[in-house]
Amino acid sequence: MSIKKNLQLSAICIAVSLSGQTASNFTVVQNQSAITTNVTRPGYNTGSSGYLSSTNYNLFFGRTNSSTTGTVPKLQSFQFNSQNYVPFTQSGTIPYDRIAVNRRIAAGMTAQNPNKFTGFFENNLISGNDTYFKAEYIETLEDLINSYVINRGVDNIFSNSTTGTTNNVERVDLILDAGVVMPANINLNKLGALLLDRGGNDNYKVAVITSLDATGKVSGLGNLISRNQANFSSTGYTLTSTVFQNANSANPSAAENLIRPSENISSQAISGDFVTFSELGVAGGQVIYGISVFPNDVLQGTHDLINLSNVPSDTDGTVGGLDFMGGGGFFVASDVAPATVNGNVYRDIDGNTAINGTGIGSAASLPLYAYLLASNNTIISKVAVDASGSFSFPSTILEVSNTYTVAIDTRNVTGTYSFSSPILPSGWEIVGEDYGLNNLAGTGVESGVPNLRIPVLFNSTNPSVNNIKFGILPAEDICTQAVNGSTFSWDYNGSNAPSNPVTQSFNQPAANYGFVLDITKLDNSFNMIINGTPLATQEIEFQSSGTSGINVQFVDNSSYETNTPFIYNMTGTQTDPIIRVNISPTGTVTMFGSKSSGGPLFPLKLVNGNTFNTITWNTSGTNTVVATQNVVGATNMSGRGYGLNRVVCSCIKPGATGTPLGYTDLGITTKANLNVNNWPKNVPNGYMALDSAGKGLVITHVTTAQRDALVAVEGMVIYNTDLGCVQLYRGNNPSVDNARRGWNCITKGCNE
Repeated sequence: MSIKKNLQLSAICIAVSLSGQTASNFTVVQNQSAITTNVTRPGYNTGSSGYLSSTNYNLFFGRTNSSTTGTVPKLQSFQFNSQNYVPFTQSGTIPYDRIAVNRRIAAGMTAQNPNKFTGFFENNLISGNDTYFKAEYIETLEDLINSYVINRGVDNIFSNSTTGTTNNVERVDLILDAGVVMPANINLNKLGALLLDRGGNDNYKVAVITSLDATGKVSGLGNLISRNQANFSSTGYTLTSTVFQNANSANPSAAENLIRPSENISSQAISGDFVTFSELGVAGGQVIYGISVFPNDVLQGTHDLINLSNVPSDTDGTVGGLDFMGGGGFFVASDVAPATVNGNVYRDIDGNTAINGTGIGSAASLPLYAYLLASNNTIISKVAVDASGSFSFPSTILEVSNTYTVAIDTRNVTGTYSFSSPILPSGWEIVGEDYGLNNLAGTGVESGVPNLRIPVLFNSTNPSVNNIKFGILPAEDICTQAVNGSTFSWDYNGSNAPSNPVTQSFNQPAANYGFVLDITKLDNSFNMIINGTPLATQEIEFQSSGTSGINVQFVDNSSYETNTPFIYNMTGTQTDPIIRVNISPTGTVTMFGSKSSGGPLFPLKLVNGNTFNTITWNTSGTNTVVATQNVVGATNMSGRGYGLNRVVCSCIKPGATGTPLGYTDLGITTKANLNVNNWPKNVPNGYMALDSAGKGLVITHVTTAQRDALVAVEGMVIYNTDLGCVQLYRGNNPSVDNARRGWNCITKGCNE
């Protein structure tokens, strides 16, 4: 605000006492040489004072005198609530992606020029008609504001009075085009906008931008809050300045649009007001697109703040005197930074000495998800792992002093990730995790039992953690052998049940790879006690009628009875059970269920207060297993339990013997002369034989998307260019392993 207006407000300023927390200890650096610009312009004033239109003035910008280049003062940091704050830079050297100065030119308004300029520049030396400006030259209000430089700004930006400064600006938008997601796990007092004013004695209003329309204009605003001189504090930087203006006419000529010196302003301090996003009413998880600044005479609910159709058009210098400047921007606490994390999931067949192999984005038919978690397991970000096994979280505002977690899972959940271990398809194994690069939480392969979780601690100078690695092993890469399996079966009508619950005990010898329970018939609940520990904290209920309620559900949130037949109407076999319980070597319980008789198995979760316990499975010594079932009407259960030993995968089969069923009649060769007698009649049991001395067979190359568009038949073979492997379509009858339904990369095996 110009000195001439200070007298008008002196009584108000004296009456106002500073209250609340304001920014302090501003750091201004001047280590950059200014860009010099020399122009000669007539003055703006037609009277007898100030810079006269009848006189040409030599104006030297970026200089302190005729021989010395000026330096550029930039605001680098400040303190707020006893913590240091630094710029949150979106676009490199400027604080905002763009500035929109919204003008309203109404009939009778003093200022008619749609490009009206009223700005000021720090001067350093005035000698006759020569003026040396330490500030660099700028011709637009937008560029004056969108800068970290604090020695130039807009004079009385909202004033439109008949005396003094005249503008037609009604709102200034400070825009981040892509928007920023406000962190849900950080105190929003740690983020906000710093607005600078020459003098620090002006009132204004501000609101957060909640949406932009298709053209990039503001279409939504948050609550309008009032700010006054009590919110400002001095940056410690003072300046003397010169105000420049251009013509007020509605259709100025090019010459009239040139900015010209108008008046000199005596020394004033530059002051800053830090408005936190908490004060602006922003919520965690909300996307904001910047802030909008208004004069103090607009009212939310009364005036049209978006289209500005009815805002006051006669705002005077007292109400609209904000000397809005560059030097501000979005600032964050120094322990807060936009952090990035990326990594990969591998099909790792060589163990956890190094996490590597072929990238994998799904486990069997289940997509994998990567989660970035806060210390309380709140989900900060979730992304799908792509087909090549890669994942990358978007830049996220985090407190770099906190330890976060990256987790991989097949479960697609929101809000809170409350699981101690992930769910993978039946038979899959977690190989290990690698901390990645630039992770202060650790380096190399994480020790201990792998659980698809890796801690992340950011480097404050470079908050980017790269190449976190997770290794998993598909069921077909794991070879196990059942150990002394035991079957169980009972069927009661309720009244003839020998006990409630019904129980059956069996002992299992030591096994090094856990335990499996396959249930082929169930009506309608069960539990187990293994080495003295219940499988679940409650009976696992699959039926609603006559029970405390169903407390098990598919991970995709589909439910028994709603999305499946009643459990007692489904039956399974030893190879295709309706329920499978896996207990890992470390005691982690996972459970899978079918949605139809003989159908594929899908991961299950316990709900409504029921949870799995961690089981102690003996790798040496006997294991005692008790299958239990509450009696509710008809009660039956049958299945088989067996331990598992991990064994070396091999494929050794005896050669085929006996008389061939026939010989090959059709052959294609590129050889001029056959070097095998009686070819192709010597090839047994074939339909067609191919032969070449120097050519290979190239099968159809397709992407995963193109493959999925095919009407596949069992036995179809393609080369998948996304996965880099030959794939075989096994349909719904894979013979060996239910996990191998559909398309599978051909790996080691016995041609089954």
